[in-house]
Amino acid sequence: MRWLIAAIFGNFGVVEKDVYRCAQRWYMYPIWIGIWLFCGLKTRINLATQEKDTQDRFERWLWKKLGVKYITFLTIAPGLNFDEAFEALKTCERPVLYGCEGNKDRGGGLTAVYKKEVMGCTFTEVVEDWPVFGAPSEGWLKFLFKRWDGS
Repeated sequence: MRWLIAAIFGNFGVVEKDVYRCAQRWYMYPIWIGIWLFCGLKTRINLATQEKDTQDRFERWLWKKLGVKYITFLTIAPGLNFDEAFEALKTCERPVLYGCEGNKDRGGGLTAVYKKEVMGCTFTEVVEDWPVFGAPSEGWLKFLFKRWDGS
């Protein structure tokens, strides 16, 4: 059932209370408005892939109009600006919605680290999301394993 909800709602998921993940697709805007209305969204974190995210301008305008703090991080490669995005996710005003274009690599990597390092989930619990949202790419998996191994 979780995979059906994720597929219909653009890889939307509840990470924990007041922490939501979602893909950045144009058809998600009505769902974002719903999250804002029903959850009282305070912060939106965009994990962009290029210096000028094509959706960033409209999204920034939308969230400003709704009174939501909007933060963008440029995360082209695994690990680039990751610590800054992770710190923002841990410390921002809640409820928060974060994600990237498909919410699998950048969003999935951030979710994995948040669940393991903040929520205390085991690696087995972290990978339970992957059949639902998609496993991060090989580069992101290497980044995660290196981070957790401490090597």
